[in-house]
Amino acid sequence: MKNGHLTDEQLQEILDTGILHSGPILPMHLGTCASCQKRLEAFQQLYAALATDPGFALAPTFADSVLDRIPTFRPLFWQQPAAKIALAITASAITLAGLLIFVNMRPLANGALQVFEIFKTAFFPLAAQMKQLFLWMGGNAKPFLYGGFGLFSAFIVERILLRQNVRHSH
Repeated sequence: MKNGHLTDEQLQEILDTGILHSGPILPMHLGTCASCQKRLEAFQQLYAALATDPGFALAPTFADSVLDRIPTFRPLFWQQPAAKIALAITASAITLAGLLIFVNMRPLANGALQVFEIFKTAFFPLAAQMKQLFLWMGGNAKPFLYGGFGLFSAFIVERILLRQNVRHSH
């Protein structure tokens, strides 16, 4: 007893065993104390509700439903698109490095120099003509440069938008 009343543990022990172990004082107190009687009735209702509760049980098909959600085939790492791209780039880099190390690059370098010379002979006269044009115009060439840059930018933006429209229409 605590503070002249039965404790919760004592009340639960009475309900669990049906016997009062602490001698004749407890039955007398329980018979005369309304507060302890109300608490005992509350525990009796709780015990009765717990006795009728079936408890938590999973549905019989629960395990099958979980197993059905687990994918049976998991793609290998090498079959994913990002891994394929990384593998292709790595293989290309290794192949190029092998070519640079083991192949005589002089003929290829000579060919590249010849192409550069062709471009140089084609564009240097054009550059000289542009320089003459700017000198002839004096300081008034800026509007033409800005206009040309604006037209070129509009052309690029138009091409990007046309590509997007073609992609979305298919």
